[in-house]
Amino acid sequence: METLPRTPWRAAGLALALLVGCTGRISGAGAAAAGAGAPGGGAAGAAAPPPVPVPPAQLPKGQTGGPINPGRVTAHRLNKVEYDNTIRDLVGLDLKPSSTFGFPDDTYIEGFDNNADALSASPLLLEQYEAAAAAIVAAALDPANAAARGRIVTCDPVKAGDGPCATQILTAFATRAWRRPVVTSEIAPYAALVPLARSMGDGFEDGLAAALRATLLSPKFVFRVEANPGAGKVAALSDYELASRLSYFLWSSMPDDALFARAAAGTLHTPDGLAQEAARMIQDPKSASLFSNLAGEWLGARELAVEQITLTDVTFDADLRAAMASEAELYLRELLTGTHAVTDLVSASFTFVNQRLAMHYGLPATGLTTAFTRVALPDDRRAGGILTQANYLTVNSLRDRTSPTKRGKWISENLLCVTVPPPPPMIPQLPAQDMTAPTSARARLMIHRMKGATCNACHQLIDPMGLGFEHYDAVGRWRDTDAGAALDVTGNVPGTSAPFDGAVDLAQQLQQDARLEACVARKLLTYALGRTLVLNPGATDELDDAAGLADLVTRTGATGSLAQLVDAVAHSPAMTMRIGDVQP
Repeated sequence: METLPRTPWRAAGLALALLVGCTGRISGAGAAAAGAGAPGGGAAGAAAPPPVPVPPAQLPKGQTGGPINPGRVTAHRLNKVEYDNTIRDLVGLDLKPSSTFGFPDDTYIEGFDNNADALSASPLLLEQYEAAAAAIVAAALDPANAAARGRIVTCDPVKAGDGPCATQILTAFATRAWRRPVVTSEIAPYAALVPLARSMGDGFEDGLAAALRATLLSPKFVFRVEANPGAGKVAALSDYELASRLSYFLWSSMPDDALFARAAAGTLHTPDGLAQEAARMIQDPKSASLFSNLAGEWLGARELAVEQITLTDVTFDADLRAAMASEAELYLRELLTGTHAVTDLVSASFTFVNQRLAMHYGLPATGLTTAFTRVALPDDRRAGGILTQANYLTVNSLRDRTSPTKRGKWISENLLCVTVPPPPPMIPQLPAQDMTAPTSARARLMIHRMKGATCNACHQLIDPMGLGFEHYDAVGRWRDTDAGAALDVTGNVPGTSAPFDGAVDLAQQLQQDARLEACVARKLLTYALGRTLVLNPGATDELDDAAGLADLVTRTGATGSLAQLVDAVAHSPAMTMRIGDVQP
């Protein structure tokens, strides 16, 4: 990985002066302003405009016949992962500026940190952007990074002249950085920084660096900006806007040359063009961000970085935590790129382990190394997909014991999309395990629930499923007893009363639950769009996303795969279209 230099330069402050007023959330209406005019121009900090009624005739129809909501999308600031990946693909250096310059963590909404409504731009973040832009440009122009410099400096100012050369360089750079073609009037103020730097006694390189910094500080780079089709109007995205949506969905980064070329040809929006690009992109190594983000955020693997377990009989070190996260990520990769059914998420007779994780599970480790290998599961203890993997079992445990409540709550909210109310204040703690007369978690939870109806109302929705995993300890190892207490892992799935006996049997019952496929579709669409879906409209003129979700499930089919669901999301009106906002 490259190290970001912090090189001062005499033209400092020129680029920062171009960053105009980007201190708050840019709404859909403000986004249109940010896409045109002077460098860095645009409204910011304005409240989102109210919804505008859309004539039903304008709405696209799904396969089920119902109208689908294309949605209103707030201008999307690049989150930390997206910023780092975009810089990597833009300049060809893996600098990871969000870590180097300490960008604040992005806020999670519904389990994801790419929700546009939460991606504000504080004054502190803007200062960090300014420092990062200076270092990024210095690294990219450094002769020691010849390949990166060659991507940017494509002419010789001595031969071509300062003005024409600067315009050529900045036009190519801004076209990629802003993820769309630029016009001469947009580039002129940036190119003017070269003669301005000359007038201050600096050279061509100083002026060019200032202009490149300004390009990276513009809201047109920091935000993914889409044109506003007008109040209440429904319109298809341009091919370039669609290219950005697709690339940030599958790669968490900017479009590559092939995707830009497809957009330039005007064929990306066609069903075949979109299907071909989606299929190509998910097989590309850059799709690792998709699997990493879904495993890290939806499945919770990022929490493994915190050494939360304090059990005295296990070495829960960095290698084991990393192995648990890798298993979840590799499993998702297999499911999303293969022909596996959506329901295979919670039922499969294989997994991915290295030697350390295999030994942790009690699986044969002979011949295994630090590298991960796909292995068949020899018994039914682990054939529950993500639910019997150490990642899920560990992040949904407490520091010193299992937590049936956390495990059941995660399934309810993340696989069935049933929201569990937050706990009331001052709730009593679960009784501690008495080692002289050990009792099971089921028995201790029963005592806890008897404290009052308030506790029981929530626990009856989530505890039954969580108790099905009591054969797995706080780090996902199999156990026959809970400190000597017998285990009862039977129960019924809330909402269906389907009986189960143990985690694998529970996973099989979830496979048959219609809520599973609908919830997976909802999670994937929420992540792809970077917005909260509207499922319980608060006003009569607010459109509902329910028909769009139903259409995704219909398009995927009863035996459809997760790969088909990704393709259906890419083709959905919510991904390819948008509704206009009121101009502020």
